[in-house]
Amino acid sequence: GAGVLPASGEVARLRMSGFIGDSLGTEIMLAANMEPSDCLELSSIGGRIEVDSICGLSLRLMEVGSSGYALLPNVPNPFNPMTEFRFVLGLSGWTIVEISDSRGEVVERLIEQELPAGEHHLWWDASRESSGVYYCRVVSGDWQSQQAIVVVK
Repeated sequence: GAGVLPASGEVARLRMSGFIGDSLGTEIMLAANMEPSDCLELSSIGGRIEVDSICGLSLRLMEVGSSGYALLPNVPNPFNPMTEFRFVLGLSGWTIVEISDSRGEVVERLIEQELPAGEHHLWWDASRESSGVYYCRVVSGDWQSQQAIVVVK
């Protein structure tokens, strides 16, 4: 979520040095200096830098990974009444999966929550919907994808 934190003064000062990495697996070199440290925890694991806590807040500063995002074809398609959606998230994040009708109106939101990176599976029961073309849309961070699905009764 987004919002404004009421505060005064400096919480943290961050200075980053560059990083090196490529698709061939070259090791990533990162350096960071952060001040003040009274209320600050930093972790750096496998190409990922996170501020674990700034006075109780948690923020992702940078994450480098080789996995991407994908919305895979639902199985079966066409279907009656159940189908399975599979999607891959390259990074953890707030994710929404929703079904819309041919007019673009959302008929059901299957998920709206923080999900970890990796492959995910969801089932949709369309027994309350009529035959027709629907759309499954997945949104996570700045990424989104949509695909047509067909209910046949």
